[in-house]
Amino acid sequence: MHRSRFNGFEAFDKLEDFINDFVPQFERRRDTSGWTPRVDVRETQSAFVLDFELPGVKKDEIGISLNNGRLHISGERRKHGETMEGGYSRGERRFGRFSRTFDLPDSVDPERIEASMEAGVLTLTLPKKEDPVAEQGRRININ
Repeated sequence: MHRSRFNGFEAFDKLEDFINDFVPQFERRRDTSGWTPRVDVRETQSAFVLDFELPGVKKDEIGISLNNGRLHISGERRKHGETMEGGYSRGERRFGRFSRTFDLPDSVDPERIEASMEAGVLTLTLPKKEDPVAEQGRRININ
């Protein structure tokens, strides 16, 4: 009996291919100078939705801009509290500036992008254009 061995790298390659195929329209870029907030991207029939994990960041500490089809989110998470003198202290959370940039697909309607924040999660809703086919042209049938 021949048994094949599990190749972990092959499994990761397949997972990465799946992720890249699932959300091919977004090019993910990260600024590595501070920390990088995690983001979930999902597509609905009418929009793309991005959920950013931003615990401890206030709304007024976040900047969102759109320029030439690129959506840019940046901000800063500040360190709160004081270190005990002569006592024990351990910090696992990352602080500092963050930045994420996404190249938007042509199907996004930039005029209708909405942002909301609740319980440390920034949600960006990127509505799709009403009729993306009409924007790209039309189909001509052969008689």
